[in-house]
Order: sequence, then C-alpha cells, then structure tokens
Amino acid sequence: MTLAGWLILVIPLVFEIVVLFLLFKRLVIKVAKHNLSLKTAKSALVLILVVLILQLIARSVFAYFQLKQSTLGVYLLKDHSFLKNIALSLAYPYGEALLVALIMLLVGFLALRFYRRPDRTLIEKIDLYIIFMTTLVVGYPNVFILLIGTFVLMVFIQLGEIILKKKNERLAISPYLLILAIIILILNNFNFYYEFLIKLKLI
Repeated sequence: MTLAGWLILVIPLVFEIVVLFLLFKRLVIKVAKHNLSLKTAKSALVLILVVLILQLIARSVFAYFQLKQSTLGVYLLKDHSFLKNIALSLAYPYGEALLVALIMLLVGFLALRFYRRPDRTLIEKIDLYIIFMTTLVVGYPNVFILLIGTFVLMVFIQLGEIILKKKNERLAISPYLLILAIIILILNNFNFYYEFLIKLKLI
C-alpha cells in the first residue's frame, strides 16, 4: 500500500479502533478511577469527528492531485460541475453516516426521556455519546448490523445472567455497541463481509 493509502485509510481506521477499544476498556473495568466519564466520552467524540474531517480533506486533496496528473485533468478541472460532483461523491458517505448517527441519537434521547423503570434504565446520558460515535464510525448500512448484533448480544448476556442468577444494576448498551463497532470496522476491510451485506440486500 502506498503512503497515501496509509494516510487516508489505515491510520484513521486504526485510530478509530483504538479510541473505541479504550472506551470499551474503561466501561468494563470495575474500578472507580477507570470509570468512563462524560468528559472522556465527549473528548473521544471530538477526536473521532476531527479524524473523519481530516480523512475527508485528505481524500479530496488526493483525488484532486490524481485528477490533475491525469491526461484529461487539464480539461476536467476547468469544469466546475465535474469538480462539484467529485466533492459530493467523496462527502456523501460521511454525510450519510452523520445522518444515521443523528437519527440514532434522537432515538437514544427519546429512550432516555421516556423509558424509565424503578429498577433499571436502558439508556443514560453517556450512552448517547456512544450511540452517536459508534453509528457515525460504522455508517450506513453497517448500522443495521450494529443494532441487530447489539440486541442479540444483550439478550444472550441477560439470559446468561438470569441462569447464573447474577444481578446487574442496569442493562448497559454501550459496551455492546463499542465492541461490535470495532468488529465491524475490522470486517469492513474483507470481501466476505461485503458479500454478506449484499446477501442481506443492505447494499
């Protein structure tokens, strides 16, 4: 892989996986000083957003120089509509991921606002950051795999806790979202996962 490939694809991907893993680690470690705080979640979200913005800029600059060096580049660069279409095609996946993340954030906010039980809650404020972050990095159509996988994992874990008679204060959704987002980001680089999405008619 070329240096440009590493800068545009690999480094942002590794960074996103590391950030999500560190958040997951803080959530599952039952030590007070390692608990995931709202401040940490906000900082992680800002870092993810910065990385995605820089990646989009890097993609755009790379596409521009590739076009400039091509035989038809001199003529195509004069056409502002062509450049506009290129920019829109590069920005579209990011905009689509942002839209999906905002929709899921709204769903999470409604769950936080209206779904309350005396013994446990499904969503807390910190979960909203995790929901937005994970759906943003996996994007569409991976969000469906993220949600279905999270639901399945939560059901199985809860069944296991019932069988083992283990009490849990609340049904935390964030750890499942984080670990599945990491898995999806990794699988997204393999052809068999792409074929899997095609079979599910998600793409």
